Amino acid sequence: MLDTFKRDPECDDFKSVHDPGAVISEIHFTKRELELLVLIMEGSSNEEIAQMLMISTGTVKRYIHNIYQKLEVKNRVQAVKKIKENHLIRRCLL
Repeated sequence: MLDTFKRDPECDDFKSVHDPGAVISEIHFTKRELELLVLIMEGSSNEEIAQMLMISTGTVKRYIHNIYQKLEVKNRVQAVKKIKENHLIRRCLL
């Protein structure tokens, strides 16, 4: 069962629900992947994500493909469900 993600040391905007220093699973999200995950969870389309992050829709699709592989899912619905069920990410309180 996934309890946390391996935190990218450059990522200050996100942390695990559990101990941010703990590495229980082998999932490692980059800062950009975490940005996309949050936007996906908010219901943003690939086009909206591309505009917000100023990248091409092809790049968005590549990031999403990598995220799906890491989560071992096949679509957005499965990705969001797995993230929520396993409490993989939450925004840090600043």
